[in-house]
Formats: sequence, C-alpha cells, structure tokens
Amino acid sequence: MLYCEWLKFRKSPLFWALPAVSLFGPLLFMVMRLGEPMSWEGYLSNEKLMYAFMTVTLWIALLASQIISKEYTDFTASVLYTYPRSRMSIIFTKLIIAFLILLASTFIEFIGMYITIWIFKGEPLPTELLTDQLARAGLFLLGQLAVLPLFALFSQISRSLLVPVLVAVAATITNLSLGLSGSKYFWYSPFSVVAAPYVSGIGNIETGKIVMLIVIVFPVSLAALLMHTFKMEVK
Repeated sequence: MLYCEWLKFRKSPLFWALPAVSLFGPLLFMVMRLGEPMSWEGYLSNEKLMYAFMTVTLWIALLASQIISKEYTDFTASVLYTYPRSRMSIIFTKLIIAFLILLASTFIEFIGMYITIWIFKGEPLPTELLTDQLARAGLFLLGQLAVLPLFALFSQISRSLLVPVLVAVAATITNLSLGLSGSKYFWYSPFSVVAAPYVSGIGNIETGKIVMLIVIVFPVSLAALLMHTFKMEVK
C-alpha cells in the first residue's frame, strides 16, 4: 500500500514541485540579500519567515489534497475503500507517505539553507547556531505532523482542493500577523504549531509551549480524521 501511494505521488505535479517548494526560501533570500551585510541571526530569521511562515502550511494543504481529495476527483475512492483493507490502514498509509514527503522537503530546505548561507556569508554556520537550527527543524517537522491529519480531514470532508487551500491561506495570514507581532493569541491557534519554532530568538526556543501544542493538536486532529473516516459514506 505504501508503494502504491508513493506511485500516485510520483505521477503527480507535486512530485516535481517538491524541490522548488523546499528551496524557494533559501534561494530567494540569498538572491535578495547577496552582497548585503547581515548577521547570522538576521539571515536565519528572515529565511525562515519565507519558508516556515509563508510556504509550508500551503504545502501541507496541497499534500493532504493530493492524498485524499484526489481519490474523489478521480472517482477512485469507491474502489479504494472496497479493498480488503481496513479504513484505518488506508488512511494511515496516506498519512505516512505525506509525512515522509514533508520530511524530505524539510531536509532539502535545511540543506539548501545551510549551503546558501555558506555562499552568502563565505563561512559555514557556527556550531552553536547549527545546533539551534537542528533543534528547531525537529520541532518544525513534528509541528507539520501535528496539523497534517487536520488538513487531511478538511480535504476528506470537502472532497476538493479548494477548502484545504483556503484554510491554509487563512492560517498563513494568522501566523504572520500574530506571530510576528508577538501576540499571546498566537499560541491559541492549532496552526501556529507549524511556525512556532521560529517565533523566538536564537538560543531561546520556547520548547515547552511548542511541545504542549503538538501534544494537544496531533491526537485531537488524528482522532477527528479517524472518526470521520469510519463514519463517512463513499459513493
């Protein structure tokens, strides 16, 4: 089943969009700032503004739509759910593939960031900053995992691409407005878990709040997705 889901993704336009989405932030910011002096902290925070705050939520929505709603737009859902497999195994297979894709995009983005910073600054990222960024990337990946079932649920309920994308756009605007202003209400949004690792300064990760968000958002969104999966009617 995992291989079948991989083949579906491999044949979709999102497969070819993967490197472009992952490297969009690092390359764009390098081109914009090339030759302009900037501190390590300034470079890192601005590059993550483009990816963590402005790109990844929409990317998660598109992946969720690819693995869920495309079954309905291609009229394959009725066949899929008649396989001699439980609905739970089907939905978990889809989530695993989507998470592996998110893992790949996060890895490509991180490597792209490291290389472009090296080009931009003429020296490798200092060890303490590299450790800080690795810790943030780990929490960032867990945050993506936490909201993935939520976007899969939106896609499954609407059976279309439009609703998850609209939710992602609204979440992106909310994260930008609340996160960058330092509002306490940022932490009340389930979608903030994606951008939360990058709202604090270097060496000051708000790990407790982020982990709390992940612990709340992931099981709730996964439970809601599974409940709808078991109760939905497939035509």
